[in-house]
Amino acid sequence: MYKHCFELENETRSWILACKSEQDLYQWYNTIQIQIEQINRRIAIQKMNQKIIEIEKDKSSADSSILDKLVISYKYVLYNTHLQSMLIGYLT
Repeated sequence: MYKHCFELENETRSWILACKSEQDLYQWYNTIQIQIEQINRRIAIQKMNQKIIEIEKDKSSADSSILDKLVISYKYVLYNTHLQSMLIGYLT
């Protein structure tokens, strides 16, 4: 039995991975967590893009303040994604 192991699961499969040391285990965990956060941000950006496109298609009936709020939210997500990418690059 391995001392430093963890399990990854998705809808169809699971994997048990073993690391040589506790430090390797934490590195794997942090790297996987960063990837999950980046994927979630990409999904959020895609959803915002879709909402903006939908509103722009029907601008005549859309309240401009809603569009402004979406654009501000979109820029906020992009800015935070950029900051995290810079931080990740700095830490690695």
